[in-house]
Amino acid sequence: SDSYYSDEKIRIIGVVASSEKAIYLKGINTAKAVLGNQYSNALNVTGESLCAYNGAPLIAGEQVAVLSAPAYADSVVIGSKVTVMGKTYTVASVEYKYTDETQYELFVKNKYGIELLDYSKYLKKLKDENGGAFDAERAGFIWLYDYYSLYMEDFLTEILASEGERAFSFGFWLFAKHGDPSCLSERYCSDYSNESRSLAALEYKKENGEYPDSGQLDAAIGSSQNKYWDEYYSLEDQYYYEYDRDVYGSGYYYGKNYFQYVMSDADYTALAYTTGECSQDVCGYDLFETYEYADGSVYYPHYMLICAYDIEEAERYLSSEYGDSLMTPKEKLDLMLKYQIMDMTVNLVSLGTVIALICLCIYLIMRSSVMSRVKEIGIYRAIGVSKRNLLFKFLIEAVVLTTCSVFVGYVIASGIIMRLANVALLETALYFPFWLALALLVLLYAVTALFGVLPLAVLLRKTPSEILAKYDI
Repeated sequence: SDSYYSDEKIRIIGVVASSEKAIYLKGINTAKAVLGNQYSNALNVTGESLCAYNGAPLIAGEQVAVLSAPAYADSVVIGSKVTVMGKTYTVASVEYKYTDETQYELFVKNKYGIELLDYSKYLKKLKDENGGAFDAERAGFIWLYDYYSLYMEDFLTEILASEGERAFSFGFWLFAKHGDPSCLSERYCSDYSNESRSLAALEYKKENGEYPDSGQLDAAIGSSQNKYWDEYYSLEDQYYYEYDRDVYGSGYYYGKNYFQYVMSDADYTALAYTTGECSQDVCGYDLFETYEYADGSVYYPHYMLICAYDIEEAERYLSSEYGDSLMTPKEKLDLMLKYQIMDMTVNLVSLGTVIALICLCIYLIMRSSVMSRVKEIGIYRAIGVSKRNLLFKFLIEAVVLTTCSVFVGYVIASGIIMRLANVALLETALYFPFWLALALLVLLYAVTALFGVLPLAVLLRKTPSEILAKYDI
């Protein structure tokens, strides 16, 4: 079986049914799995055999090299010191590292000593040499395919060695893997033509041995200008499975790393079993630091989960090796529960405050209604209407008032929240299932109904004569 983490063939000798999954590796393959996946792009370090390093072999335990994008190369000095996981190394060499298509001109200048002309300067040079007697569109095709992209294959090969297939869009992957320059039309030809005509010019040269001028190209294309662009897109279908395997089948791509330290394979392997401080440009933050979000939850960016049959023995060993960097499952669970309780407390206080404000509003409205109808209530009591009937009458009023105000606003707000909860980024923050919405609605009705009849209940404690005397409630 092939493994992304190992260049060796791993022979599977048995399969056991289990709810757990594990990968067993050794040597530098362990470092590839632990440092490559666990620390992703946080730790800017790699091993000699895992990158496009072409310098002299590095002395284990003493030297590192630097692969840098041209813009960052001047920030590191040969002979300077750097700390990686608590150990100090000396920078032995600095090499350029190219990571994307935008660095092509720098690559040509640094490697071949040639400063490429853009289309306008190339056109000016042709005018000076030929006295203006040339077709501008044909000159554009020559500039793009024969002059400007002359070193493109070498450049893409270097990116392929440095970053792998995952650094490429489909067009440049096609160029790097199959030598098809069609992607250049999409990126560079807007100054003198369009993509379809540029692709048609490529086909014309294959058939006739030279690029066409504008008139020849018009005659060759006729009314089928878009067919060349359609043919280019058909290549994506043709090479889809190969591209998908190369780009997505080798693990998640964490982005281009423009600055990277290289150490011997032995040192890189040892990092998988090491903790310690790093220089700022080796790692921008403490690998074992925890981060607290605004909502109080804790994020553990680079902690590794370790499974063990003998938990106590594993804790003793890990504590002796890693000290304070170790967090046991119980400690993590206690911390999670602590923040969950804090979250629940904040949410309950917020909910209680909102309900208290709603109840106060309902109480004041119903109290005003009772005060304006004191005489009516007194007469009802004098002619024998029971307290229960009067309370029921005002209860209905409170329910109607709640329905016309609180219910309408609640339904609109709940609908908006449920809609937003379907958005991936907000799904956790706005968790609001239907059962919770229904329970809160019942609670709102119960509490507002209670506070709606409370002013009348206070008034009905008096006798009819006291009520008719306009007792000040």
